[in-house]
Amino acid sequence: MSNHPKFRPVRLACRPYIFTASLPPSVVATAATSVRKLMHAADKRAHLWKNSQVLHAGLRAKGFQLGTETPQSAIIAVIMPDLERGAAMWEALLHEGLYVNLARPPATPAGMTLLRCSLCAAHSAEQVQTIIGMFERAGKKVGII
Repeated sequence: MSNHPKFRPVRLACRPYIFTASLPPSVVATAATSVRKLMHAADKRAHLWKNSQVLHAGLRAKGFQLGTETPQSAIIAVIMPDLERGAAMWEALLHEGLYVNLARPPATPAGMTLLRCSLCAAHSAEQVQTIIGMFERAGKKVGII
């Protein structure tokens, strides 16, 4: 079947997909080491999960609309009313000293604009409270909450 004449254009146009090379050994070794470390880091995973729950509950309590009813991961989506206020909120957070990812169409479904907050296990409980405060100040400044 791979010798079918209609496959010739695919073979010519899709060389990057057909002739892929394996990852460099250093990348594979780094990924394998990271996976091993994660397997033995139950305390860090528990701390990250707690931070996610606190941030999710804190943002919801301040009046922000979130992408999920309960925390599902260390990435929390804060839904913005529209692109203009989403961009203004993103900029206000930058002025507060907090960087979050601004996701907008076409990368979001149905024209939705959102801010994506990414936590890590290195964030302290105090830092999570600071993030909630930054969101509150920026949200009031922009008129979202």
